[in-house]
Amino acid sequence: MESELPADMNTWTRDNVRDWLLRDLVLSETTAEILYQAEYRGDMLPLLDEASLRELGVSHGPARLIMKRIESFGAEPQKDSVTLRDRAEKCLPYPFNCFHDGCRYILNRQLLVPETGPLNLIEPCHEFKALRGGTHRERLIKFTEETVRFGAACLNTRSNGTIHFGVLDNPHGKIVGVTAGSKGELNPNKACLKENPEDSYIRAWDAFGKYFDPELRHAAMKCIKAPRLVEVLNPSCNEDNTFVIEVDIEPRYTWSQEDLFYTHETYTNKKTRKYNADKLHLYIRQGSSTFDLLAEKTDRSIPRHSTYCAKTIKEIAELRKKAEKEHNRRIQNSVQGLQLKEAITNGSNSLDKSNFEWYILVTNRSHPVQLESVQFLSKLELFAVLDFDPESKSEGLHHFFQEHRKTNSHFPEDYTAFDAADEAVRKLELSKVVSWVLCNGSTADHVAAPVPVAWRKEKGAAVRGTISFLCRRDVMPRGRFLVVFLLLSRVDDQMDPLLEAFSAFYQELRGTESMLFICNSESTFTSWKDLIDAKFSEEIRERL
Repeated sequence: MESELPADMNTWTRDNVRDWLLRDLVLSETTAEILYQAEYRGDMLPLLDEASLRELGVSHGPARLIMKRIESFGAEPQKDSVTLRDRAEKCLPYPFNCFHDGCRYILNRQLLVPETGPLNLIEPCHEFKALRGGTHRERLIKFTEETVRFGAACLNTRSNGTIHFGVLDNPHGKIVGVTAGSKGELNPNKACLKENPEDSYIRAWDAFGKYFDPELRHAAMKCIKAPRLVEVLNPSCNEDNTFVIEVDIEPRYTWSQEDLFYTHETYTNKKTRKYNADKLHLYIRQGSSTFDLLAEKTDRSIPRHSTYCAKTIKEIAELRKKAEKEHNRRIQNSVQGLQLKEAITNGSNSLDKSNFEWYILVTNRSHPVQLESVQFLSKLELFAVLDFDPESKSEGLHHFFQEHRKTNSHFPEDYTAFDAADEAVRKLELSKVVSWVLCNGSTADHVAAPVPVAWRKEKGAAVRGTISFLCRRDVMPRGRFLVVFLLLSRVDDQMDPLLEAFSAFYQELRGTESMLFICNSESTFTSWKDLIDAKFSEEIRERL
């Protein structure tokens, strides 16, 4: 009995495309074979036009029919593809209270969080500031004013929060970055010192304490974290020195208790910039705005200063205390370590070959501080590593791994250069030495990594061919190997090559039974799970 084609054309394999041409369009074997040999999958069909079909050797009549059917079949999916493209233009914020995640932002993408007020006190609220124009000194002054104001509001509302500089309020959440000044501009009197742009923001943060009452300065600075500069990548050029500057506020009960954090006026006027310690403010966060309870009020929804001091602060301090206990309880009850050990060893708690003979590792961009935590990889019987970090060989996981085990560096094209599987195994020294496949270029070999859209054209077919080879039953017997996806940085782009790798393994292995997913953080897990669920309607929680 003939099998039904998947409803979503984007998930079709090249075999599905071939069946569609033969069975549904009733075209000749020759026409179907042309597209099959050209390795066209369902998600590639909308890229075709009649001229490209003719260039491939498809006759005029079949080419017209194929294009007409793609257009009619794709009328509704085209809306979906627009939705996917729109989603691909969005990204999650950098993990809260974290400084060593591999996350980078991409210019003109949109953060997938709105400006908000307090939620559950643990989930951070967000504020966006462009911080554009003016000299570097003027930007530092603006950075100080806005961060002290937002930080005090989070402290007095007992809510975690993050203020983002280099992100627009309109269009909401658009990433534009803050361009660090030239070396001379950063320190005009001592240009020879070549001050790091991050240092100037750290120095500004060091001075925040003076805006709080002396007895609460230490507590305030414990809660207002040091600024984090997240690099902003521009896909259209190689310019750097552009960042989103973020400050996290975490008003832990240990430090905040039931205190109110009043702030002193930072400057009396914009012309003289003179410091005035007499004028006080009591900022709170309500909705997506910050309000001063000591200012004249026109909005009746803003609480009175006297009520807030006498009653409200005690109530929210108690809520904060309870929220922290619940959050810590969930962390302590986590059994992820045991689950990981059981998944890797197939429940035997042993790495001998009675469980899995081989492991295939698929990984992305790493951060130097993560490398010491993945030493367990050197104990695995790795057959191949599919590495999507272009800097891996020079300073990433590949560089780190070579200090412990010998590897052979390959590009995906190396796997598709042989006619027979046994010849590839022999010449690539597979099963003898770990094959480290550089799937996204290599800066060490001066092979540039393409942007995600171009990656599909330039490297997608070769990587898919490599995965097809690794999943051959005469190369890797079913049930005797495990594919481990190690996500060391977040994937939040529908066009990300790592998602393409998952798609290929998913189709070759007919599901996720032979896969394991290890994520560096909860936000990475959530993003990856949602992407898989949206594209494949597959629940992978049990494999994480």
